[in-house]
Amino acid sequence: MEDKSVFPVISPGMFYSHLNSEVALLVDEKRRRTLSLNQFQARIVDLLTGSRSIEELCGILSIENPKIYTCDSITEFIGALVEKRYVHCPPVALDIARTEREKSPLPSTANRDYFYPDRLSQITISITDKCCLHCDYCSQRAQINGGHSLPKDIVMDLIDEAYSLGAKSFGIFGGEPLLYEHLGDIVNHAYCTGFSNIKLFTKGTLIDEFKAKELRSIGINNVQVSCDSYNQDCFDKTVGIKGAFKAFYRGLYNLIDSGIDVDLKIVATKNNIHEIPRMIDGFSSIGVKKILIEVVVPVGRADFDIIPEEEDVYDLENFIQTRHDKYDPEIHFKYLKYGTPQSCAGGITNLMVFADGYVAPCDKWYDFRLKYNFGNIFDKSLTEIWANGDFNLFRNLSSDISCRECTKQVVCRGGCKLHSMLAYSDIYHADIACSKVSGKHEGLLFKDNEVDV
Repeated sequence: MEDKSVFPVISPGMFYSHLNSEVALLVDEKRRRTLSLNQFQARIVDLLTGSRSIEELCGILSIENPKIYTCDSITEFIGALVEKRYVHCPPVALDIARTEREKSPLPSTANRDYFYPDRLSQITISITDKCCLHCDYCSQRAQINGGHSLPKDIVMDLIDEAYSLGAKSFGIFGGEPLLYEHLGDIVNHAYCTGFSNIKLFTKGTLIDEFKAKELRSIGINNVQVSCDSYNQDCFDKTVGIKGAFKAFYRGLYNLIDSGIDVDLKIVATKNNIHEIPRMIDGFSSIGVKKILIEVVVPVGRADFDIIPEEEDVYDLENFIQTRHDKYDPEIHFKYLKYGTPQSCAGGITNLMVFADGYVAPCDKWYDFRLKYNFGNIFDKSLTEIWANGDFNLFRNLSSDISCRECTKQVVCRGGCKLHSMLAYSDIYHADIACSKVSGKHEGLLFKDNEVDV
C-alpha cells in the first residue's frame, strides 16, 4: 500500500520569530505577507521541522493539550498554512536543521506587554544619500552629488552584526546606491556572510548595458526601480533632470535583458495617479516581475498637498481589481486608510540604517531620526542599538486607553508611530488610522481637514 504521509516544514525563505509568550510571526518577505500566530498555533509551527508526519504531530500535540489540539484542527491549520505557502509538505522526512544564530540580546519573551523578537529579519542600509536626481517626494531629501556615504568597513561590520542577529534579507538603499564605489564589495560580503535575499533600490538612470551585466555578475538578482510617469516631460519634471525618463527606460530594459528580476515601484501622487493605468499596461509588456504601487506618504520632500484625491485612489484600486488577471506581473497596491491599523515590523523585526549612521524603524523615519534618536552606528554597535530600550516604543503594547481595551491590541500595538508623529507630533499617541481614535471607518488617511498637521 502506498505511503501517503507528508512531513510538514516551514517553506524556504520564511521568517519565523516568537515575539512574546503569546504571539509569534510568520513572514513571507518575497510576497510581502505577515501572519500573526497565537501561542497554540505557534506551538504547531515550532514542530514543523520536516522530520514528523502529520500523524506524529497529532499524537504529540493531543497528548500535550487534548482540549486544544485535535487531529482535525491540526490538519486544518497546517492545510491553511500550505495553501498560503507558508508551509511545504514533502512526501519524505527531511529533518531540516536551521542554522543556530547568536541568542538575541533582548530580554526574555515572558512579558506579554512587550514584543521581544528572538531575531532580526531584515536590515536596510542607505549606503549613501548622494543622488543624481532630485525627486519631489524623496523621503530622505537626497541631494544631487551631496550628502553622506558610509565607509565600506562600517557597512561590512553592519552586515556581519545583522546576520548574527538573525537577518536573512538585506536592502541596499540610497540616495542612489549606484553612486557608491564599493557596491560590489559589500554585495559579495553579504552573500559570503550568508544573506539569501539581497535587493537593490535604484532609479535606474545610471544603468547602461555594461552596468546591468556588472550587477548580474556580482550577484544582484533582484532590483526595485522607481518610476514616476509614463510621460517623458512629467517624469523629468518630477525628478528634476531633463532626459531622465529616457535614461530610466534604457536602464529598465537593460536590467531585464540581463536576467535580473525587476520590481517596478510607483509612488502615486495627485500629479501622476491618472497615468498609472497606462503605466501598468506599458510596463507589464516589458517583463517586470512585480508592480508595487503606493500612495505617497507625506514625509521628506513630500507635502500633504500632493496626496491624490480619494475618488482617484478608489478608481485606481477598482482598475487594478477588475483588470488584474490581464497582467503577468503581480500588482500590489497600498495606501493609508482609516479603519484597523496595520501592524508594522519597524523596530521589531526590521531596521533601517541611514547614511549618516542613525538607526531607525524604517526609511520614512528620516525626518524624525534626530528627535527620536535610537542610536548611531558610529557611537554604538548595531547589537547595542537593537537591544536599546528606546525601541520599546515600537515593541510594547500602547498605553492609550482606547488600545488597552481593544481585542486587537496584540496585533497592531497602537498602530504606526509615524502616523502619530504626522498627525499629532506625538509618538506616544495612538494611531489616527484606528477608527476608535479617529471615529472614522473609511477614507484616505491625511486627506481630510480634521487632522491637525
